[in-house]
Amino acid sequence: MNLKIFSAGFINEIVQLPVVVSFDEDVYIAKCPTIQGAFAQGETPEDAVKELINVIQMIKEYRKERGDFITRRSTSGPKISHKE
Repeated sequence: MNLKIFSAGFINEIVQLPVVVSFDEDVYIAKCPTIQGAFAQGETPEDAVKELINVIQMIKEYRKERGDFITRRSTSGPKISHKE
């Protein structure tokens, strides 16, 4: 499954990210394997993906505050860089 996220800000963009949804015990877990720490859970697959979108947006804001950013590369996925 791929997730498309619309990001509003100085630059509007649509980012397509891979998402894996699995069922573990009594909850669904959604993960984005290309972003470290991007996972969430929900009672339904849809709830888990909605929560994952919130998590990805929080990670994006956190990295922006630190001066980190993600550059997309077509062959090897996202690359995290630090702005000095």
